[in-house]
Amino acid sequence: MAKLADAPALGAGDRKVLGVRVSPRAFRNKNMKIYFGHSKKLNFKEELYCTIRESKLNSEHEIIFPHESENAFSTKDIIKTCDIMIAEVSFPSTGLGIELGWADSFGRSIICVYQKGAKMSGSLKLVCNNIIEYKDDKDLIDELDQILNRKI
Repeated sequence: MAKLADAPALGAGDRKVLGVRVSPRAFRNKNMKIYFGHSKKLNFKEELYCTIRESKLNSEHEIIFPHESENAFSTKDIIKTCDIMIAEVSFPSTGLGIELGWADSFGRSIICVYQKGAKMSGSLKLVCNNIIEYKDDKDLIDELDQILNRKI
């Protein structure tokens, strides 16, 4: 297993498009593997998991949430194999910061989302060029759908 320091900033064949790091496999087909990270301070089951599972994003992509399954898994391994990481960054979180570091070192595309009025850490701009402020569930889904379905 490679150490974080050994991982390239961009994966082989990866490139940046419209400020978003894009793995070539990310847009080959509509079904992308997406890992959602978040703080435990967020009411994630109601405010994130239900919102995403009840949206069209759930049927169009393979969505993985860290606290949805009873089975333990390595988030590092999941992030290494995903196309995109979406981070809900409305609340500061050391664990989420670690996951974002892994995603960045593996060259994964990173999209950060935060609730209107939340204070987002300025350091997120170092790993993520695509940052979305959303006002409600519908706005979150609409914004994510727009980004995930961009034509390259």
